[in-house]
Amino acid sequence: MYTQASYEVSMNFLVIIVALIISWLVFTALLKIVKTTLTTAITIALLVLALQLLFGITPQTVWQQVQQLWQAIAGFLQR
Repeated sequence: MYTQASYEVSMNFLVIIVALIISWLVFTALLKIVKTTLTTAITIALLVLALQLLFGITPQTVWQQVQQLWQAIAGFLQR
C-alpha cells in the first residue's frame, strides 16, 4: 500500500511533469509566433526595398497608400 508520503511524492512528480509539458508547449508556440513575425517583417522590408530600388517608390509613399487602403475599407464597412 502507498503511504501518505509516497502518495504526495507521486503527485508532486506528476505535477512537475505536467508543468514541464505545458511549459514546453507554450515555449514552442511562442517560437512559432516569433518566427512568423520575423518572416513577415523581413518580407515587408524586402518588398519596400525592391519598390524603392526598382521604381523609386519611397517607404513613405507605400505607407500613405496602406493608410488610404485601410481608410477605404473602414469607410466601406461603416455603410
